[in-house]
Amino acid sequence: MFNGFRWGGISVRGLIRTLLPDVWMVIAVMIIAYLAIGIVGPLAYTPEYEVNTIAAVYPDNTLSPADSSSERIDAAAAVNGVLGSSAFREGLEELLGDSEERIFENACVSNTNLLSITVRSSTAEDAYNSIRTLIGYYNEMAGRLTGNEVIEIVVQPEIPEEPSNSPVLLKYRLLLTLFLGFATGAFLVFLYLIRKTYKTAGSVQRQYKDARYFLIPEAPAGKIGFARRKQKKKALRQNAVRKTAEELRQMLHALGGKSILIASCAREEGTAEFACELADALESLGRSVLVVETDFGDSGLTKKAEKDGDLPEQGILDVLLGRCSVKDVCVKHAEKNILTAFAGLWNAHEDSQFSYSPEDAKRVMEEAGSLADIVLVDSGVWGGAGDGKIWNSFSEYSLALCAPDRAEFFAEDQLIADLSNGPSDFTGIVLNGF
Repeated sequence: MFNGFRWGGISVRGLIRTLLPDVWMVIAVMIIAYLAIGIVGPLAYTPEYEVNTIAAVYPDNTLSPADSSSERIDAAAAVNGVLGSSAFREGLEELLGDSEERIFENACVSNTNLLSITVRSSTAEDAYNSIRTLIGYYNEMAGRLTGNEVIEIVVQPEIPEEPSNSPVLLKYRLLLTLFLGFATGAFLVFLYLIRKTYKTAGSVQRQYKDARYFLIPEAPAGKIGFARRKQKKKALRQNAVRKTAEELRQMLHALGGKSILIASCAREEGTAEFACELADALESLGRSVLVVETDFGDSGLTKKAEKDGDLPEQGILDVLLGRCSVKDVCVKHAEKNILTAFAGLWNAHEDSQFSYSPEDAKRVMEEAGSLADIVLVDSGVWGGAGDGKIWNSFSEYSLALCAPDRAEFFAEDQLIADLSNGPSDFTGIVLNGF
């Protein structure tokens, strides 16, 4: 369906194929988000139960029928003031003797001796018992509070069956939980896809719509994942690198030249790894290849060779200092027509103030060009300790390598702008691990 369709410079079919290996992670994120919302959602809602009653106020402890005389109205107003006072509430809370949060409300009912009393609590039984306790507590203290005025329940309170706050919400809480779980999962998937695509393709492509793109899938990670899945991912990456190598070989054959600079805009974007993979692919197409490591600040190839015990005594640093030639520091691959010139160890010869000039870099590139059909220059981070701009001046072509989630937002744009306006011929963008 998507075989011939391209979104700008990127094959939509290739984009879909690179995202599919991560579909299980996306599904897992959705399930986790759904379960989290399903568990936390109902807990985040606190039901509130409300109990109401109407009480009549009788002065002088005389339980006579209610009337609207001014004396009884004044008595009701006095009792209402007591029930709302802080001292009475503190005494009532002490009598109840727990940490339950309740809301007490009371008011006179029109111009009568009636009071409306309301209690709200998180449980129906507590709200009911609290209103009974309030009436009893006041009547016990009536003689000292308002001159012996007592109150009697006229409308009996009842234990509520449903919460008073948003019963409709509770009624549909299952559907609400399902919706929130799905919405959260969908939002997380959306963020994941944005991280996976926009930072490495969208932002760059909007500015460089005519740029050539090389889509390189993610490399299989160590012991993680099933063997079959790792093998499939490895095969996809090898095929993508080989396709890139074929395009570059055809370009070099048609336009001439042999040196290609590989630069990135952030650390750990995989320039050294990609340079080695590209060298293998180019060699399999019948070309001799020399990989020159000029990333002195974060030399991945040198560190790996040092760890494996295969680091030669001299490197490009020594060549730049005039101690030897490029040919002297090249290490030949045991089975392939590939040479590697490691950067070497910084200050290995107590060069505390190491520096080099553009003339030194030019000499290195001229010597490297005589040793192989194609020279790949791993400059690492653009403008870093190795100063990729110097090596770009003496490279005929350049590639911008961008890896997902490594660089700051829009950092790729600056890298592409520098390479496009530099002395080398800007070849394209390598989306590494996309």
